[in-house]
Amino acid sequence: MKQIMRGLSLLTFVLMIIFIGGCGPSCPQCLQPTSWSECDDNSIKTRTNYKCGEDTSFQCQSYTEESQCKTELSLRGAKGLDIVISPTLDELVKGTIKINVNSIPNDVKNVWVMMGPQGQQPQPGEDPFKMPNTIIQIEDATAGKIIFVDTNKVDDGVYNLGVMATNNPNGAPWIDVIQAQLVVKN
Repeated sequence: MKQIMRGLSLLTFVLMIIFIGGCGPSCPQCLQPTSWSECDDNSIKTRTNYKCGEDTSFQCQSYTEESQCKTELSLRGAKGLDIVISPTLDELVKGTIKINVNSIPNDVKNVWVMMGPQGQQPQPGEDPFKMPNTIIQIEDATAGKIIFVDTNKVDDGVYNLGVMATNNPNGAPWIDVIQAQLVVKN
């Protein structure tokens, strides 16, 4: 019986050593990263982030994280409309931007590009072509077409961009639609 008790004591001792030894230094909860900065002239954005580990002696340490800004936005509709908007700095645009129409759904005759201030909706009977700070362009639908949009015609701010494909020369119903938010800053 003494041998069993010694064996259990030894086993308990070994388990305590393993348990205590496994509880070495650990990292505290570090702060969350800050928000990304605006893109600079080299299309780079930065933020402060935090790391912790053996190499930082298990202390939270700040560092500057960099990321490449998007210089184009690739967007796809549900039925085959595929466009690329450039140049951009993430969602920021200025001056003349181009919309490359890479592909279109079958039987599409026109591509409509509409850009208006966020939250602005035409009232019933109001002509959307005459709304302030709104750009509407209608183009023949051709894969490979480039559509230029001059954002200098509108005030700075947040805009909803819609690119719609239709076979109706008057607009809706739309066969495919792509929507995005852009920030105009000229």
